Formats: sequence, structure tokens, C-alpha cells
Amino acid sequence: MFAQDQTFTVTVSGGKYYIDGQEAPVLQIEKGKTYRFDTSDSSLAAGIGGHPLRFGTSPDDGTQYSLYQEYGTLGSSGSYVDLTVPTDSSITSLYYYCLYHDNMGNAFDFFEPSSIEVTSYSNTIDNDESETV
Repeated sequence: MFAQDQTFTVTVSGGKYYIDGQEAPVLQIEKGKTYRFDTSDSSLAAGIGGHPLRFGTSPDDGTQYSLYQEYGTLGSSGSYVDLTVPTDSSITSLYYYCLYHDNMGNAFDFFEPSSIEVTSYSNTIDNDESETV
């Protein structure tokens, strides 16, 4: 088993997913990382069929994205879903949604990791032999 890069806590209230206490936020993710969605809260199992978390190319259904893995029983202790979008994936839009109920989720926003390249050199000569430049 591999470690996740970030964990989001998922609950349901008023017909919406709440992620880390926020109502259906746009989630910032990076391709190549694994994101865990803690689905152990009992609110996810409430109602007919519960509120299974799914991922796809449109806000409600659409082409379902299959590179996720579910563990445990939805709404029970220890339940979670791991999602990984491969680094080389051509996916440009991705959404999280409920399998049974419309308008519960929102989108993911992909970001590129920031990087800084630093090049340092000196052509200063220690003329006074003080060993400082």
C-alpha cells in the first residue's frame, strides 16, 4: 500500500458534499499525486443508496473516471476512496459527484508544481588573498 499525498474529509449536508467543512469547493490537485477522500462519515450512507463519491468528466455523471479505488463500507469507520490522476494523463477537466444525486459536487482544478532554478557562479578573483570574495 502507498501513502496518500493529501486527505480530504467528506460529509453530506443539505444535498451537497462538504469537503473539509466547505460546501462543494473546487479542489486543487496535482497530477501524479494520490488524494484520499475519507468517506467514513455516516451522512454519506444516509438516504436511499447513500451518496457514493464518483469522479468524471462532467459535473453529474458523464464519462466516469476509473482510476480510483474504494476501501471499506461507505459511511462506516475506515471507509475511503483514493484518487490518482497519472502525471501523463490527458484529462483537462475532472469533477467529483454523487452517483445517485445531481448537483452535489464540483470540479477539480489541476495545478502545475512550482519550480525554481537557481544558477550561481562567480568569476571574482581573490586578489588580496583574504579568502573572501
